[in-house]
Amino acid sequence: MAQLLKDNNRLDLAIAVYRYAVTQFPDDARAHFKLGQALRIKCQWIEAAKELEISIALDGASLDARIEMLMVRMYTCDWHDLAREREELLAQTSTSDVAVPPFLLLSIPFLTREDHLSAAQRWAKHHRDAVSTWPTFAERKIDRLPRKLKIGYVLTCPRKVHPR
Repeated sequence: MAQLLKDNNRLDLAIAVYRYAVTQFPDDARAHFKLGQALRIKCQWIEAAKELEISIALDGASLDARIEMLMVRMYTCDWHDLAREREELLAQTSTSDVAVPPFLLLSIPFLTREDHLSAAQRWAKHHRDAVSTWPTFAERKIDRLPRKLKIGYVLTCPRKVHPR
């Protein structure tokens, strides 16, 4: 529910739902991550950093939380231990079984082109098997499609004319 609220730009309600989830499940790293993410979008940097730190402490293997935390640090110009954070992130992305979406890493300015390329190659390799099971265009049943294209027009009249 909170994700739906966040996706529809109802951040205040989403944050309230995430806060409730965190109070009910204080050891759930994903709840802290989602709350931190919503707070970052709302530009509440300090609270977002606290929630993301809790998420990383609960689940140190969470790449999403690490990348989100790094984004919060970049927004707040906190460059303390940035080289160490970069090395940890690179080590975790290169050894992780989870394929990191390459577009997440594009937002991090200090990664090299080689880092981006290797992340994209791992992402593609991870998703290649799923894509290979899709039917090709020739295998699809085209006969089920309608022969004619039907277009409908809907005319509406405004109930109220607003003054300009």
